[in-house]
Amino acid sequence: MYLLIVRLRAQPETVDTLCRQLSTLVALAREEPGTLAYSFYRAHDESDVFLLHEVYRDRAAWEAHMASEPVQRALSTFDTLLTTPPEITSGTLMEAHGLMLGRSV
Repeated sequence: MYLLIVRLRAQPETVDTLCRQLSTLVALAREEPGTLAYSFYRAHDESDVFLLHEVYRDRAAWEAHMASEPVQRALSTFDTLLTTPPEITSGTLMEAHGLMLGRSV
């Protein structure tokens, strides 16, 4: 499995817009066969920071996700929505407990 953790810091005036955009991406991810988990969180101590947790079947599934038109459209808005470029950490999922793969909350 291919895992990503992405950290996004919104401009103060774009927090709500970014939140809506991320919700749209979660809905898209539900329909992608190679996307096993896709969620986002708002930081407790920094209300303008969002963390994405993404799990894909493999790197090819992530590449397909990234190449999709809705994702490309979202990425094109990041310059105006974010204060800094996204911080991305990728890795291979080694073990998990309680990870809800393919389930909506």
